[in-house]
Amino acid sequence: MRLIKIGIGCVNSKVGAFRENTRACIDLIERAQRENVSVLVLPELALCGYNPDDLSLWVDFVDANWDAVHQLVPHTEGMFVSVGLLINFENKTYNAAAAIHDRKLIGVVLKEQLPNYDVFYEGRTLARGFENFRIDLNGVPAGDLIFHTDCGDIALEICEDLWTPDGPSKRRAYAGAELILNSSASPFRVGVKAIREHMLATRSADHECIYVYSSLVGGNDRLVFDGGGFVYQNGRQVLDAPRFEEGLFCATVDVGHTMRIRRENTTWRNNVERFYRSTQMPHVITSPGKTTGREKLIYPLPSSKNFFLPDLEPLSHKTAEQRVYEELLNALILGTKDYFEKTGAFKKFVVALSGGKDSALCAFIAQQAIRWRYPDLDEAALREKIRTELTCFYLPTTAFSTKSTENAAAQLAAELGATFKIVSIQDEFEIALKKQEEMLLDGENISDLSRQNTQARIRGSWMWNYSNSTGAMILITSNMSEGAVGYTTLGGDEEGCFAPLLNVPKTMIIKLLDYAAETYHLPALRSVNELPPSAELAADQTDEVDLMPYDILDVILYLFGEEKLDAEEILQVLIQHFPEIPAATLKQYVDKFIKLFFQNQYKREQFALGIKLYGLDLEPKTGFRFPVVQSSEWAR
Repeated sequence: MRLIKIGIGCVNSKVGAFRENTRACIDLIERAQRENVSVLVLPELALCGYNPDDLSLWVDFVDANWDAVHQLVPHTEGMFVSVGLLINFENKTYNAAAAIHDRKLIGVVLKEQLPNYDVFYEGRTLARGFENFRIDLNGVPAGDLIFHTDCGDIALEICEDLWTPDGPSKRRAYAGAELILNSSASPFRVGVKAIREHMLATRSADHECIYVYSSLVGGNDRLVFDGGGFVYQNGRQVLDAPRFEEGLFCATVDVGHTMRIRRENTTWRNNVERFYRSTQMPHVITSPGKTTGREKLIYPLPSSKNFFLPDLEPLSHKTAEQRVYEELLNALILGTKDYFEKTGAFKKFVVALSGGKDSALCAFIAQQAIRWRYPDLDEAALREKIRTELTCFYLPTTAFSTKSTENAAAQLAAELGATFKIVSIQDEFEIALKKQEEMLLDGENISDLSRQNTQARIRGSWMWNYSNSTGAMILITSNMSEGAVGYTTLGGDEEGCFAPLLNVPKTMIIKLLDYAAETYHLPALRSVNELPPSAELAADQTDEVDLMPYDILDVILYLFGEEKLDAEEILQVLIQHFPEIPAATLKQYVDKFIKLFFQNQYKREQFALGIKLYGLDLEPKTGFRFPVVQSSEWAR
């Protein structure tokens, strides 16, 4: 029996905030010591924050990581700690994980798999490690290493190294590593937790090892990291740490159990022998440090306290679908809150509350972000914070705004506890039309589109003026479905500071509103959902008449943008799933979508920051690099 207590530390790092990030890591290390943790795993680039992007080209920025990791060393008495950082060596920068044992920096392991796809561009600025590689960093070994310690043979790896079956963990496990510590900065995507669990179960079973996974938590720019972490032992889950929160999460394991399985498993032993003949193995670093407190650990029992009854998953009162809505809202709230706090540019939130679905969800997200900012306040104090830090405006015109949307906006603001004001834009609208008439040349007329967009631009301008006066962060209400087809107004509803719904399809907004209405007891959200979607920029206007039914639009968006199907293939899918609609009508929808999608990339290039939530996002600066100047003739 060889018991160790494993700690997963979830840190909310801010890019470049070395003092703050280092202090957060030290706090977790000291807390882990108090709880007799033997091995603590901190996330990828916990010291400098992820993603540094081109900051990694500044030598001083990278060197600050080395200074920061040395500040952790004196606090690690009696324990093993791994933490993510950047390092410089011979004009190359590496993504790395440092191994600290009992107040000594004993080695640094280099990331081998550098992702250069989707939102990741690590291969652009970073160098990679490889098998049997070893360098010297001012007396500290670095490269392909295993650490022989008094609590086990330990290997480190970094995030993407896990996402390939032939990654460094295989080589290091076959070389004797009993524990694989993975420091990650894995951004949230819907459904990603199940993928992580499957991979960790598979890797820990294939390599007959203990696999520990720790991830960053919090929002940085367009990415939200959902945190959490796992401990798997020989294919079995031992710990599933909570997501979307900072903290320390622990589990005790018997390393002897892993070693017994390795001795008994002839297939594993045969694989090791073959691997030794064909592969250069890692370098072994022996640590002189001592891991203390293990004598106080208690042998882990199954939750049933019966070794012949496997651990059962706890029952959840939520359905699988409801859990998706919950994690989506958590990601939206955390990303919005952290953008507000980490930029340091804003004092409050402001939303142009139209009485429609998108602005309603934005206002709800802002209200929850305020609640998350002040977790220790009582309800009365929280309500006062919401009143002073969330302002909602209803900005109507006389001709097109309706009493039903005004009432819906007022009711929702009241339920949220936000400050609410109605300010008519009618006078400004009339002046703007008059000035447009003065600008027109002979034979030119104000178009219907211009009349509509003028209203949106007045609202956008007024919101900016309010932001300039008060330091308010404007939440942009544009969604993914409408952004895909350009159903937005430059200088109008695309104006603002942050776009939480930028990568949320309209059909999901509708579902999130229903879920939030029930879960948070906000009937006004359901009332908003019952109104037909309308920009209210023209008489009797409805969005689905202007575009197409949203359930069809979102299917086309997914099949074209994510699956890369052509127009004919998309039409085949629509005919199968919407048999009640004539095929000719469906073809019109497909043709319309493709035309609008290609025409409106110039608008998407001007999007404000949003949050990545799915494999598909339309962010032109991260996951969707689509040319502005091009032809769609090949796609029709």
